[in-house]
Amino acid sequence: MSLQPEISDSDPAIAMSNLTLDPGLPTLDEMRTALTEAPEGPARAKQFHALVIFHRGQYMRSGNQRDLEAALQNSQAAVIQTPDGNPELPVYLQMLGDCFTIRFQMTGNIADLEAALENFRDAIAKLSGGDFRLLACLKGLAACSMSKYLFLGDLQDLETAIQNYQALVAQIPEGDPDLPVQLQNLAGSFIAQYQRLGELKSLDSALETQQKAISLMPEDNQDYLGYLSLASAFTYRYRRLGDLADLEASLQSYQKGVALIPEGDPYLPVCLHNLALAFRSRYLQLGQLENLESALQNDREAVAQTPDGHPDLHIWLQDLGMTYQDRYQRMGDLQDVEVALEYFEKAVLLTLPGHPDRPEHLQHWGIAFADRYERLGNLEDLEVSLEKKQSAVAETPQGHPQLPSRLQSVGVSYRYKYMMLGDLKDLETAMQNFQAAVDQTPAGHPHLPGRLESLGVSWRDMYERSGTSRPLQRVFEQL
Repeated sequence: MSLQPEISDSDPAIAMSNLTLDPGLPTLDEMRTALTEAPEGPARAKQFHALVIFHRGQYMRSGNQRDLEAALQNSQAAVIQTPDGNPELPVYLQMLGDCFTIRFQMTGNIADLEAALENFRDAIAKLSGGDFRLLACLKGLAACSMSKYLFLGDLQDLETAIQNYQALVAQIPEGDPDLPVQLQNLAGSFIAQYQRLGELKSLDSALETQQKAISLMPEDNQDYLGYLSLASAFTYRYRRLGDLADLEASLQSYQKGVALIPEGDPYLPVCLHNLALAFRSRYLQLGQLENLESALQNDREAVAQTPDGHPDLHIWLQDLGMTYQDRYQRMGDLQDVEVALEYFEKAVLLTLPGHPDRPEHLQHWGIAFADRYERLGNLEDLEVSLEKKQSAVAETPQGHPQLPSRLQSVGVSYRYKYMMLGDLKDLETAMQNFQAAVDQTPAGHPHLPGRLESLGVSWRDMYERSGTSRPLQRVFEQL
């Protein structure tokens, strides 16, 4: 019985495939004839495998899904036709794993990822140590395990990815151009482990591995992703330990990475934004104005390079607005507040209600209106500030770590309003928000003393307004 997969001649990819790109290779019709004439077993499996390579190549060139399906069907047939113990079986299993991986990347169907993992594991089980074919199987297994971790979040998949990347780099010979690539993948998995577990040793491993990867890259063929990964690891360690040397190393790595990115590369805005963040961090650490200007320059360029509809544009617009606010706080130029307001508004408009970043955008928008109110004393700005801040609180889920600070901010604005208009209801509303902020701040939190102070001040205001001792007593209760 023939196990040849059904492939329609009406498929335009097949019609084109008979015009082979390399005249030395057989056409699809010639390969199908050879398949029909081959006896069952390893000989037929070999012909199926030839069809896999053909259709996979066609898919890579054209993106036609039918070629991918044809590659997958023929790959499955090659495995079925090959008896256990045949030396070619691991090759066919590895190719089948590759085909399932490609389809997963296209459709996101987790069943394809599971099938890819199963075939890579089966292939590895049939290979002995030192077999050069083991490298491709380990590479596939590690990459798919990492994809599964990112898809489902199971820590065991991340551990499997790390183990297989470590086994892979241990077997790749020195001088192989794939070694720095796989070291970079291993470094990325260590960063993911740090993000998940917070263990500093994972971050140190990421830095050591990424630095080795970069050292093995030829000077004339440096990969910008390597420098960006290194910069990311240094940034995490700076945030963890506060060592300025890590921030400097992060900034230098980002600059090297950005310098290597070709114009028009879709990753360029991401890199410019990260470089801006590094400059802003150095400004906040050292207070040097030139770092703030560099942050603004790179943030503006990131936004300018980002096409409409990009999923991260709202984040970069917010960060650009925040940097303008930093400059306003430093220089006092009201125009910087005006520009910040424009960027915050754009960020909010790009996020629909329910988007997890929308409350933060609303909060910053409200703060910018409050800054303008403090400068000009226009009550309308204070009213709009309250509206944005209250919307931020309303859209922040209970238990969110930023909820107490947003409640505190609403309380501050209502107290400003009370001080301007003298309406007791505004003071009462301020006190309610200050109390809610205190109630939701855990003991030992570094901002708890400041929130208690705000609540105490509002009770003092109430005492001064009412003249009764009860509000004054509540002040002492907050101490």
